[in-house]
Amino acid sequence: MKVYFLDIDDCLIETSRLGKDELEALRTALEKLGLPRSAEITAEFKKSFHLLYDKHQGKPKTTEDESELEKYMDRLKVLQSEIISKWGQVKKWSRECFIYIAAEKYGVKLTSQQVSFSARLLWKSIAGHTPFYPDAKAFLHKLITRKIPFYLISSSDCRLTFDDRKNLFYYEPDYSKKLKIGRLKKLTGMGIPEENIFLGDPFDKPDPRIFRQALAKAKKVHGPGIHTVTIGDSPENDLEPAAVAGIKELVWINRHATLKSNHRFLTVPGFDSLKI
Repeated sequence: MKVYFLDIDDCLIETSRLGKDELEALRTALEKLGLPRSAEITAEFKKSFHLLYDKHQGKPKTTEDESELEKYMDRLKVLQSEIISKWGQVKKWSRECFIYIAAEKYGVKLTSQQVSFSARLLWKSIAGHTPFYPDAKAFLHKLITRKIPFYLISSSDCRLTFDDRKNLFYYEPDYSKKLKIGRLKKLTGMGIPEENIFLGDPFDKPDPRIFRQALAKAKKVHGPGIHTVTIGDSPENDLEPAAVAGIKELVWINRHATLKSNHRFLTVPGFDSLKI
């Protein structure tokens, strides 16, 4: 029996495009708070986010981009020092941190309430603009109608809170997980059980533990002799940890023709190239 393990964000649904609507939502939130330089802060947010996202996707970067990303990550590690101490990971996709650091660059120090308000409005816009990739939705429909077992494995949304007194961010796994499950209603609305959705809270990709958890459940339900397949958009965050966890077949959805194919994995431009 073949069992699939599918990534969600930017594999099944488009999450990280940061289009005009999402950026406008952030700028508007900053303006509602009466903060100066809202347009510049929003532009800096966009720049930093795409530097990290391009690295996630394996896109080539300039020396200047590498330097900017290194500076961003250094600041992120300081702001998340207690998170790293407790959980052993930096929560690099935290939009709260992206917003806070972008504002810092322009001399604007955000309070916890300002961080929370602006991130909440940004996520509300993101959740309203995360369409299925048509080929991915068709693939999911085939799995469901043919009763082929599958599990969804997705990174945490890294929803953090800011402590004004300590000037540090804090992380509660259950809080972050609850907010992400709420964002995934288009998937649970298809009849996919919440218990078959594995999220990176508290241990996020590329930690293989989340893949081991999903694999253990699949073997418990369907038996140890299953043929396992992982499909994801990131070799580093999806396929490599899946291989470490023991998943046998690894498929890279490479929607960007400019990205170099990794010969360790089966590389396809989309789900239409796959046979079930």
